[in-house]
Amino acid sequence: MGDGYTVLEKSLIEHNILVISRIYMNIRFEEIGKFLGITAEQAEDVIANMVEQGRIQAVLDQENELVEFEEEGRQQQTFND
Repeated sequence: MGDGYTVLEKSLIEHNILVISRIYMNIRFEEIGKFLGITAEQAEDVIANMVEQGRIQAVLDQENELVEFEEEGRQQQTFND
């Protein structure tokens, strides 16, 4: 596969990132790596690929080494009376 993961490993990692994205609004790459048993750099790479493929909506903050997950409908709505 080029990234060193089997198809099963990659599927599990991506699934778990999707689960994490529903629990956390933002989280450091290091913490994601700890959850998944991979390095922070590997976590960042997998998330970047998932964003590029349109599988998740997120902003990667490389300076602060964290990801901010975005979800449709999560934005605060304003109602006018």
